[in-house]
Amino acid sequence: SSSFQNAVGLILDGTVVVTATDGSAVMNRLFAGNMFGVAALFGAEEKYVTTITAKTTVTVVFIPQKQMSDWLSRYPVIAQNYICFLSDKIRFLNHKLSVLTAGSAEGRLYQYLLTQRKEDGSVTWPGSMVELAGMLNMGRSSLYRAKDALLVAGFLRKVGKIYYVTE
Repeated sequence: SSSFQNAVGLILDGTVVVTATDGSAVMNRLFAGNMFGVAALFGAEEKYVTTITAKTTVTVVFIPQKQMSDWLSRYPVIAQNYICFLSDKIRFLNHKLSVLTAGSAEGRLYQYLLTQRKEDGSVTWPGSMVELAGMLNMGRSSLYRAKDALLVAGFLRKVGKIYYVTE
């Protein structure tokens, strides 16, 4: 629905894609257990900063601001967890900004992959290459060239179907 409400959505089942409100860029993919709408929950502006589009059948629970305020005041552990979640969101957005402001396509891809790297160095590509290209603000062919350039330069290696990022 496009009517505004101060609420956070919790995905119980399914997959959604988060895009800029103008549809210009895919920003993220969310799955069961992920939340969206945190910028609208306590924000003064009555407009959404992103658009959420279901990619599968999705079950979402909306928690209105009044309910969240009650929980945050009554249960300190929920308040602490929410603050941790928001801190992680700020870190994610800062990484996103560094990716989008990196100069070359290779630089943007490399910076993005560093933010997605697991402890063993492996990375999981989010969705399709078209979605990733949109997230990085580049064409799909530029993304493939950037990936190949990182492989040749040794910043990225592939073992079977798994990619690893090196520093």
